[in-house]
Amino acid sequence: MEKDIIKPLKAALANEIAGEEFYTKVAKEAKDDFTIKTFQHLAGEEKAHIEKIKEFIKGKQSVEIERKIRERNPKSGFLFFQMNEEQFRRQKKASESSKFNPYEFAVKMEEKSYSQYKSMYNKAKGGNVRDFLLFLMKEEDTHRKLLLESLNFLRSPEDYYLEREGWSFD
Repeated sequence: MEKDIIKPLKAALANEIAGEEFYTKVAKEAKDDFTIKTFQHLAGEEKAHIEKIKEFIKGKQSVEIERKIRERNPKSGFLFFQMNEEQFRRQKKASESSKFNPYEFAVKMEEKSYSQYKSMYNKAKGGNVRDFLLFLMKEEDTHRKLLLESLNFLRSPEDYYLEREGWSFD
């Protein structure tokens, strides 16, 4: 592995650890199932990234393993369909009443990580390292899309479903 990539990968590791801690904290402090489940899911994702980066730094993680990881569908909707109308209203109200929106903060956090990985990707020389960084970039982008989708849902569940289903009244 390129020696000049170890320092940036350790910085990436610190980002992932901070992300996991943030998502875990939000999940513990949240009062609604939607936020709890969303942020628990993201904390688990960050924890997996931490392990992958550690393994990669040690030279144990091969890109071949990463290539076998399932393709993700950024339009998950995995939590949206588990709510009834009353839960929608409560979640939307809780989201609107908070001065600090963890979803917006998390989107910025994921965008920052993506940009850092992209910068590292552009500087990396080896294909193995570049492939691993590309994997991390895709992961961060998937998280960003999930968070944005969650925000769209929270702001207007009705519009979210109209857009998702592609309904048209023409």
